[in-house]
Amino acid sequence: MELDVDPDNVLHITTAKRDMREDRGEEGGWRYHRQERYAASSSRSVQLPRNVDASGISARVDNGVLRVLIPKLREQASSRKRITVA
Repeated sequence: MELDVDPDNVLHITTAKRDMREDRGEEGGWRYHRQERYAASSSRSVQLPRNVDASGISARVDNGVLRVLIPKLREQASSRKRITVA
């Protein structure tokens, strides 16, 4: 599983799973060798708001559930300025 954030504040989550099963045996006087292969992948992209601290993002998997913790940046003093009209 891979998680990354690009410069445009988009979180990308990518997963991949591969599995191979092999079975050898003899049945009815015939010997056989069987192989099954399975591969799957998925990805999601989520646009994050601008007030996110991308360097503080953490993730963990609990019982098959992915939890992504995304901290907000500290609120800065309002850059709004009152303008008087003469």
